[in-house]
Amino acid sequence: MTINVKELRIGNEVELKGNFCKISGITQTREIFINAEKTSHSANEISPIHLTEDIIKKCGFQKNKRGNYYKLYENFVGFKFMLSSKNILIYITQYRETIPIPNWQPLNHVLYLHQLQNLYYDIMGRELEIKF
Repeated sequence: MTINVKELRIGNEVELKGNFCKISGITQTREIFINAEKTSHSANEISPIHLTEDIIKKCGFQKNKRGNYYKLYENFVGFKFMLSSKNILIYITQYRETIPIPNWQPLNHVLYLHQLQNLYYDIMGRELEIKF
């Protein structure tokens, strides 16, 4: 699958030739640099990383006691993810109030790790730590 370069930013994780890599640069002509290499790559060479149970865990999410969703709480903001066969449901809370996504609504546009990284960065103002 070809990745949408407009969704990418420096620091996003992507897949290149079966390996997970970090984007280190993007040119105006949409050439992508990986892991500070001198050679650029086109969007056709790079694939998004699908959000899976394993990837969610590597992002620091932990399964709740009942085992029906994953959660991550930081600085009074909570992210909860429910992976299903159809989509990923995301619930975000702050100080026990829901913002801006209502209870367990599907975010069909968050299917890949780089999209989760961007959402997290937009809300938290810092990078999501991923332990590969």
